[in-house]
Amino acid sequence: MATKDHLIERVLSILNVSAAGQGIAAEDAALVDRLIVPTFENLRARRYAPQIDIENIPDALFEDLAECVAMRCAADFGLTMDPARMAGAEERLRTATADGPAYGPIQTMYF
Repeated sequence: MATKDHLIERVLSILNVSAAGQGIAAEDAALVDRLIVPTFENLRARRYAPQIDIENIPDALFEDLAECVAMRCAADFGLTMDPARMAGAEERLRTATADGPAYGPIQTMYF
């Protein structure tokens, strides 16, 4: 499980704002932090992801959530958002959180 701090680090890494081994600027971290909850709520409202605890992000969803937050933050860092990248991350989230077939016995009711 990843935390919000891990997510912030990953988002800044995706945007090439922070280099490996260097500290993160407080302003950059605050900017990303401000957009995490709205991004998660937007994904949940559009049924791309379930309700997610920001301090316990499932590993299976981490990279795609980081990608979505990064694309949402891109303009604030002077970068252009890639709609195809955002759509791909959203679709992977939807696939990862989709309920699969149950393959269980079905009870029939005859009238």
